[in-house]
Amino acid sequence: MKFNMLNADVKTDLEKDLPSCLYSMAAACSFQSLEEVFMDFSENRPDALGKIFRRMAMRIKGGMSVPAVITAEMKSSQSTLFTEVLELLKTGYESGSDTSSLLTDIADHVQQSHEANNQREIMIAVERYTMIVSCVVFMPLVLGLIVALMGSMDFSAAEGIDVFQGADKAELISNAVLGNHVYLSLFSVIVAFFVCFQKQRFKNFPMYTLAFAGFSNVLFYAVSNAQIM
Repeated sequence: MKFNMLNADVKTDLEKDLPSCLYSMAAACSFQSLEEVFMDFSENRPDALGKIFRRMAMRIKGGMSVPAVITAEMKSSQSTLFTEVLELLKTGYESGSDTSSLLTDIADHVQQSHEANNQREIMIAVERYTMIVSCVVFMPLVLGLIVALMGSMDFSAAEGIDVFQGADKAELISNAVLGNHVYLSLFSVIVAFFVCFQKQRFKNFPMYTLAFAGFSNVLFYAVSNAQIM
């Protein structure tokens, strides 16, 4: 599990570094061949991309062609985005496109992909926090206020209404409180699952459930026992 998390972090860092690396490669390819750029970058980058460049440089030194080296790297890549970059690079290189312009276009494409992903992550985060705030603040606050208002009502004035016939105020409020506690607890389970599903961290489900259920029920209890009038 720890190894997988490490791989995920390396993959994320690699994808974040791609645009700047590709722009640098594009600038270098204006006066160097792609093979020479691979060699230079293999010596000057200490990050995950540098490790990849070193592997590619060794294969080139071993006599492999650039397309063959790119194909080999595509097979071992764990990043969908990086695989796409390699595929675009290979296709453009084999078609005889200007390498500098090709790398600039690929860098622009990756940058746009990052921007689209960032916008999507922002929307997902807004959706997630809206659900959390509704669960732990808005719903218990509204339900608590309703129960508190019920407690301040004079039921004797509503004796003629069928729903209040034979109704005991304390019993009605007690049932309302119990029902709302159950509702908030179930809602907390749903929201906790939703958050874990978005983050793909289901191991945190019990912690989120306890936190959301605990906070929402405590807030509901405090508000429902407040003196409104």
